Amino acid sequence: MKKYIYKELKFVIGEQYESYEFDLEDVDLGKFVNLKYDSYRYIKGDIKTLFDLEITKEIYLLFNADILSAVCYRFKGSQYEYLRDKINSYLEEPMIESKCKTYRRAETFIEELSDVLELRQYYDNGDTGLCFQNTGFHMFYEDPKFPTKLVYPF
Repeated sequence: MKKYIYKELKFVIGEQYESYEFDLEDVDLGKFVNLKYDSYRYIKGDIKTLFDLEITKEIYLLFNADILSAVCYRFKGSQYEYLRDKINSYLEEPMIESKCKTYRRAETFIEELSDVLELRQYYDNGDTGLCFQNTGFHMFYEDPKFPTKLVYPF
């Protein structure tokens, strides 16, 4: 069942930058820990929905060494429950949920721990983000040894 979720996510982690270079607009999202990811806004305009939900903000693609490492989808308002339930319908076990001071989140590993889906809803503005990422990207921005004041694109 997990493999079918990739069709819904629209992008393939691990693809080369060249596959998208004419569909991207450069944006500076800063550094993630001590690695610089090349970050872009997806501007082609062909992807309007995710899990049948209208994407009402941006889609960001983050590359390291010209390899797609993360895709971040952003939505206005609270879409957390809707997205969580849709994602869970593809999974054998539901996403693991947690809360912190600024947001609540749910995450799951797919494809034998090589990719991660993380869903967040921020308390300050209520907006929702979903990040589809490789475990290398996930480990870097979640590592507690590094400063926590990082820029998150979702």
